[in-house]
Amino acid sequence: MLFGVCGGVAEYFGIDSTIIRLLVAVFCLCLGTGVIAYLISALVIPSRPGEEPCVRMPGGEKKLRRSATDKTICGVCGGIAEYFGIDSVLVRLLLVFFCLLGGSGVIAYIIAAIIIPPAEQL
Repeated sequence: MLFGVCGGVAEYFGIDSTIIRLLVAVFCLCLGTGVIAYLISALVIPSRPGEEPCVRMPGGEKKLRRSATDKTICGVCGGIAEYFGIDSVLVRLLLVFFCLLGGSGVIAYIIAAIIIPPAEQL
């Protein structure tokens, strides 16, 4: 989107770029370090010529989506749990922990609800 940093990092690690964008947004809003790290990354990481991706995601294209079946509010925690193959209760407990830790969980959840696309309807 901007300079291709999140997409490039996600491609390098073989994960969905939405996860990287979500982490950058959380670091920008909660810690304030994301903007500086993103700008430095945009300057330091070289651009790759051509259209062919250098890394293929194992097992096909696995995308982070909000869950359509395991949702309480927007399906963010259920979608994250489905992506990583863990129980959604663990993700919800982590969210509650960050909500109690200065309210950053609320901001992170709102950002995630905006950034993570909904599940594809079949």
